[in-house]
Amino acid sequence: MTMNKLYHLFNVSSYKGGELYSRTNLTLEEVVEEILNYCQWDDDFAEYVYNSNESLTDEAFEKLSHCELIDYASDEVIEDFAESVIYPGNIYAFDTYSDYECYTTNKEGKLVDINPIKEPEFCNILRRKWKEYYKDE
Repeated sequence: MTMNKLYHLFNVSSYKGGELYSRTNLTLEEVVEEILNYCQWDDDFAEYVYNSNESLTDEAFEKLSHCELIDYASDEVIEDFAESVIYPGNIYAFDTYSDYECYTTNKEGKLVDINPIKEPEFCNILRRKWKEYYKDE
């Protein structure tokens, strides 16, 4: 089951010539929190949703609250946006940080490269975390 898996995130910053950052033994929920904390989801995500949906008028878009926005977005849009956050295309930390490398452990105890965004519960967890953050809106 996905909830029993532990994930390990690694990335490199351009600070001091390539400092390695690691976050280990994370649940999928904690991986989602890392992704949510890593960018400005309210602005960047809203723009991404708006640009990905031709049927959304300007007026309708402006009326959506943050919680409605995350419900409005399809799983595909959420996954695409999260992919651009966790894998921005900087494998060598050219800008400020590199892409994440994410691993989990297989039955033999060996690390296996994995894309956490493709985990079955990823979008549901992200929606729930987003709503927790904006619950008082």
